[in-house]
Amino acid sequence: MPVILKEYGKSVFGIDYVEKSIEIAKKVMPKGNFECSQANNISFEETFDLILSNSVFQYFDNLDYAKDVIKCCLSKLNRNGNLIITDLPNANMEKEFSLYRMKEMGLSQKEWDQRYAEVKHLNYDFNDLKAFVEKLGFRYKYISPSKYTSKHQAFKFDIWITN
Repeated sequence: MPVILKEYGKSVFGIDYVEKSIEIAKKVMPKGNFECSQANNISFEETFDLILSNSVFQYFDNLDYAKDVIKCCLSKLNRNGNLIITDLPNANMEKEFSLYRMKEMGLSQKEWDQRYAEVKHLNYDFNDLKAFVEKLGFRYKYISPSKYTSKHQAFKFDIWITN
């Protein structure tokens, strides 16, 4: 278990839909509780003070699934709990990010299109997420650029949702 969590006597739970990721997590944190599952199916009976999703949401198939995951996570929060979602690709910066990555990788537009024709990354409009979270009756904090440390964080944002 990470030292900081152990220091505060906290338990760690986690899910991933890739079994190999669960195996690795169990080796790194043998006292943790991990299950292989879809993100919109948190089967733990426990509720949580904090749920963290770090650099995952861009891999979801569509916005409806992402919103279903958010609802699922929010249903598992304790009173005054927090859901933190980091590294959300900003839909308003999608083109700028693509241009940045093409330059970074030394690819032409044609090469980029060929390489990433089958690769899909979901981008998020903060105003859409804001309206969704407000409709559910939760508070939020918008953090831009993302605090997830990467050379691409200027093109991404985080959202901190509190009940």
